[in-house]
Amino acid sequence: MKILAIDTACNLARVALTEDGTLCKAITVDDKRRHSVKLLPAIETLLAECGVAPKNLDLIAVTKGPGSFTGLRIGVVTAKTMAYALHIPLVGVNTLDAIAASFAKEDEVVCPLIDARNTRAYGGFYQKGESVGARFVRPLQDTVEAFLSEFPTETLLACGDGVLNPALVDILQQGLGGRCRIVTEAEHPGKMEDLAALALSIYEETADKTVFDCNAIDIDYMKDWG
Repeated sequence: MKILAIDTACNLARVALTEDGTLCKAITVDDKRRHSVKLLPAIETLLAECGVAPKNLDLIAVTKGPGSFTGLRIGVVTAKTMAYALHIPLVGVNTLDAIAASFAKEDEVVCPLIDARNTRAYGGFYQKGESVGARFVRPLQDTVEAFLSEFPTETLLACGDGVLNPALVDILQQGLGGRCRIVTEAEHPGKMEDLAALALSIYEETADKTVFDCNAIDIDYMKDWG
């Protein structure tokens, strides 16, 4: 199965093509202000270099939020337009789940963080790629306290665009010290093949395939989840 994966939720816009679980190629656009201009050309270049015509795609995967309001709209609208034109399924993947999937083999408690401003962050706790509890948006200090309460002996692996914010990093380091390992996007931007694999898993495990119609996807904007 050929899957086009699109991620514009955070700082980097990334597109990738996988075939039967193997990454064919990935392209990164490191220019947040020009995602709207560069995303489609990046997709066209990707498919051309892989020798794959759009009509031969089987599924499109896209991060649906939380994340940048503008970035999400660009990515999801592009994905919806392509899925509609090609008559193929579109699978929206929660951004936190997608980030955590790239750290599924780590022993620490993985906490993907997306900057929500004012020292708040979207996040969640994951172990071996599986979500442990609900996703949340709250002051990062509250997340630190929750981690210490729920995981008294574990180490936290913090990742995602939230750890690019020095104020959030300070809160993590002051609250957790040596019990926190911080992995930046520059060090580990996540694997697009993991996004594609997660989307395929969601698609295969869902009986009602109508939810993958291009008009059925909902964007998880920067809203409180409680």
